[in-house]
Amino acid sequence: MDVSSELARNVCPPPVSKEFDAEFGWILLCHSRCRQLSYMICSARRGGCRLRPMKAFRILRSVTPLLLGILGATWGQPAKQERRDVFDYLSELTGQHFKRCGGYAVGVAGWENTQKRVLNCAVAAAMEPEPFYFYENGLSVDSVYFQGWVKTAKGSLLSYNYDSAPCGNSNCQERFTTRPCLDPNLYMQGRWLKFRCGR
Repeated sequence: MDVSSELARNVCPPPVSKEFDAEFGWILLCHSRCRQLSYMICSARRGGCRLRPMKAFRILRSVTPLLLGILGATWGQPAKQERRDVFDYLSELTGQHFKRCGGYAVGVAGWENTQKRVLNCAVAAAMEPEPFYFYENGLSVDSVYFQGWVKTAKGSLLSYNYDSAPCGNSNCQERFTTRPCLDPNLYMQGRWLKFRCGR
């Protein structure tokens, strides 16, 4: 919508000219007798052109410093980092080409059979130069965790841990940590198959 045309049609005689102000936009000069440049609108009462101050502009000018102060305080705060899932971190380490050993979720029906297949793949892949990863996934009290091994594009084998909410609050940033995995192997803990990076 052309604001100047709308104002002219509703409240003013046909404007002789109009000027553009960078701060407030169009200022209408409704008649050749209306020479005063101000932030005003025109009235067609009494067949002439009478300037009337716009209260909205006065209010705007009075509250502008307060609004700028509030916005400045908000903009001055550090931006919240974008949340990343575990696969974002892993793909950064492996690069685009890697072996997919998959993963398993503890407690899901039939997960022990899936675990055995995934871990056997991981142990074999750890001996090869090609990047790979596997993951074990589960739920803690107030977050989701992932852990496993990842071989990087540079050939380093790492153990990793990911926690979606390490502080116990969904508003906190996720945590992803790694450490060298020097001796990858499997072992039994009671009836459960486990993986580790040492003896």
